[in-house]
Amino acid sequence: MGEVLINEKVGRIAGWLLAVFSIDSIVLSNLLLSEALLTFILIVSAYSFILFLIQKQKRYILYSAILLGLATLTRPIALFLPLCLVIFILFYWRKQCKKAIISSLLLLIVYLLTISPWIIRNHRVFGFPHVTSNLGYTLFVHYVPYIEAASSKKELKISTKGYTEGVRQSIRDKGVLFTQQSEVWQQIGVRTIMKHPLAYTRLYLLGTATTILSGGSNVFYSLLGTPMDYRESLAYFVAKDGIWRGLKTILERKGSGNLLFLSLNTFLLLFMYCTAIYGVYRVSREKRYAIKVLYFLIIAYFVLPGPVGGMRFRVPIIPYITLLSGLGLYSISKQHI
Repeated sequence: MGEVLINEKVGRIAGWLLAVFSIDSIVLSNLLLSEALLTFILIVSAYSFILFLIQKQKRYILYSAILLGLATLTRPIALFLPLCLVIFILFYWRKQCKKAIISSLLLLIVYLLTISPWIIRNHRVFGFPHVTSNLGYTLFVHYVPYIEAASSKKELKISTKGYTEGVRQSIRDKGVLFTQQSEVWQQIGVRTIMKHPLAYTRLYLLGTATTILSGGSNVFYSLLGTPMDYRESLAYFVAKDGIWRGLKTILERKGSGNLLFLSLNTFLLLFMYCTAIYGVYRVSREKRYAIKVLYFLIIAYFVLPGPVGGMRFRVPIIPYITLLSGLGLYSISKQHI
């Protein structure tokens, strides 16, 4: 991808950054989680889409759409990525409306055909046409307790346990069928969000900050022997309480060893972000429009997780960030040669 967008050297630099300095990718690629597969599928999909933009061959957008469908079936968070690419297509070919519309429709139709067998299956089994049968419960568990805790100023663990168990028991008492429970969970989740929009917005911003800057995750802390919820990350407490109080909280809860590890990983992240921003600045002077698709994917994956954000959600876009970082480092090296 680096060779297609810039040159081979940028691709090699990005590869070394990903293999040596991306602690996120190194750790999660050795665990039985869906991120490794999702990352691979999204890279091939993005590569196919970039080839479509450069070579103008429709077969590449077909490949990209099929792979996006497989990515969605791997992790449903990829559900909104086709819309991001459609927006990019409409922007990219804004002066060629017919070409933009045909390409967008082709992408969406093939994507929907790819995921349609699973949607039909869910409709037959659970009675609703969704990609995931667990959508409602996921919405509830990852949003409602945190909103309720923030609104009532209770401890998160107390709010999560009490509120979730109370709602679960209420659903049982009403005799709601298992296949209908997801819809009930979803209704409660949406109603809670609408009731506390400010609390939701605050949690959304904190979750986004955690996705961007989190130095670790509950997986990291388990490996270190100190289990901790991913929302208890360094980025979360710094965003919530300020730099010094955030550092003090992590130090008090998990000790200096964890703080050093989290600081190191956060420093490496900031290094890649800074060099990536410089790479974006350098390439903005050239007419390399295809590389802008990486900006759309990075921003989308930073924004989509919202309150549930964490290091895991950042992993699939780390290759794109390292590619831009490699471009920045390559540009710096050229200036000093």
